[in-house]
Amino acid sequence: MGAGDWHYVTPYSGSPQRSLDALHQAEFAAHWAGQEYDTLRDEIDWRWTGKYVLLHTHGEPTHLGIFGRSGD
Repeated sequence: MGAGDWHYVTPYSGSPQRSLDALHQAEFAAHWAGQEYDTLRDEIDWRWTGKYVLLHTHGEPTHLGIFGRSGD
């Protein structure tokens, strides 16, 4: 997750919000280790915009696709 356009595909975790939360945790652990998670998430909520699409295989939700643009 960085400045400009971005996109991610993550396994579906039962709801879009749970899938997004799992992605956030994984990305923050990989890129912002040691920084305060809630502070970063507040900033992201203010500076980023995005959309999601729920991807299906054989009629069952399997992945969440997320794409958008940051205001960095």
